[in-house]
Amino acid sequence: MLAVCELLLGVSDTRNELLARVNDPSVQSLRRRAFIGQIAMEGIAYVGDTATGLALLERCVGEGLFDLHWIDRCPLLASLRREPPFEVLRSIVAQRSEAIHDALFQEPHPEALELSRLAAHSPTLLV
Repeated sequence: MLAVCELLLGVSDTRNELLARVNDPSVQSLRRRAFIGQIAMEGIAYVGDTATGLALLERCVGEGLFDLHWIDRCPLLASLRREPPFEVLRSIVAQRSEAIHDALFQEPHPEALELSRLAAHSPTLLV
């Protein structure tokens, strides 16, 4: 976060340091890498580097980004939303977001309902 703040304040070489953090090979979790990319993308987009912002978005999407609310509502991404590649990347995120929503809110299987009923009457059943 400090690097993003420094980027916004115009501290020299911060952009390169920020991009180095995005490319840090020691971060193995794809979700963590996507999150770091999101934070970097906000700063990069804010300072007007649309090309790098879109490249970061593409990378985040490749790493499994599913945060449609952020893509649609983050004010710092306004300049990216006007670019044609943005809509393609957004559609991928929208598909992921919808799949997650469906998985969370679909009708449960009868076996899961029965197990839930049994567990409610016998809290030690699942231990």
